[in-house]
Amino acid sequence: METFQKFLFLAVMIAVTAFGYRGTGAEGRREAAQVRFERPLDDAMTAAPVLSLPPPGSGTAGESKDAFMAQSTAAREAGENIRGGDISGAVELLSEEKAGPVVPEEFLPVPAEESRMDVFLESPASLGQSFYRIKDEPPPLVSAERVLVADLRSGDDFLSIKKSGRWPLASITKLMGAVVVLRDMDLEQGVAVGEADFLPQSQEERSLTTGGRYRAADLLRAMLTASSNEAAEALANSLGRASFIAAMNAAARDWGLDETNFDDPTGLSASNQSTPADIQKLLLRIYDEYPDILKITRAKSWSIRNLDSGSVKAMKSTNLFAGQANFIGGKTGYTDEAGGNLVSVFRYRDRPLFIVVLGSDDRFGETEKLFSWFSRNFTAGK
Repeated sequence: METFQKFLFLAVMIAVTAFGYRGTGAEGRREAAQVRFERPLDDAMTAAPVLSLPPPGSGTAGESKDAFMAQSTAAREAGENIRGGDISGAVELLSEEKAGPVVPEEFLPVPAEESRMDVFLESPASLGQSFYRIKDEPPPLVSAERVLVADLRSGDDFLSIKKSGRWPLASITKLMGAVVVLRDMDLEQGVAVGEADFLPQSQEERSLTTGGRYRAADLLRAMLTASSNEAAEALANSLGRASFIAAMNAAARDWGLDETNFDDPTGLSASNQSTPADIQKLLLRIYDEYPDILKITRAKSWSIRNLDSGSVKAMKSTNLFAGQANFIGGKTGYTDEAGGNLVSVFRYRDRPLFIVVLGSDDRFGETEKLFSWFSRNFTAGK
């Protein structure tokens, strides 16, 4: 009997121990699960991947960029936001509308003594090193008759189609007119707009109305932003139209634009002609000496005031790239003889990238294609 009681006691102790071990194990497993999964598994599966750069010295520049581009794409698809205008990472569509205003702090201010308007551009000291190739993709097919993709500062060209061949400028002509205005006119003076400033056209096509005076600065903005022909004519007539055109051609000669000719201040005449190579020289001089011109062309619109009536009119840009953080400036142009023209300067890798297309069936789309091709195949050193 005593032996039986001992066995019974031993069996009870074993059962109690086994039951207690099973409860402790379950609690342990549940606790471990809670520690390991801080959020539901579904949330963990949909989380955006973290971008990671390869360690220094691993792989080539091209391989590093490819890896970063692949991660950037994955992050965007998973919901990671890449700031509009950030062109140091993934390729962006230039004509895509960006949310919010352009932040002027992205550009370094030009000292007041160097500028007659407030303007924000890169200083030469902030420029990155020259562009170099990282891929060998063929350039896109374009309809443009003349093309040049180049480093505005160094003059190195990366793609050209008949860059030394003349072509009608259309309203790109107004860039040189703006140079003459900034150099020879008081921007605060009132300039009358009369019937003589209007070329034959319907009332609906006029960006200004007959009569009244405007500040020269406002007419300059109307000429560059809305590509107003009457603003260009009014400014030219205020100095003497023949003298104004002569000053445009004299500046071209002084700057070595040997294949450039100006016949009127608007660009409507097919005799206003230049080449992609000369246009690149013109934009470089503007970039260095007349940055206010680029600042004006960067804006989506400007408001101008009639000094006599006090009425205010918004002059909207003809340029789809206006207002983008990486767009430094440029000018549109179109006539039946010229077709679609567009000259643009973009900030890419802290350098000014120059793109011009002349005689294009799709000037904005082809500029966008050229920029995207360039950004996939070239980068700049630190």
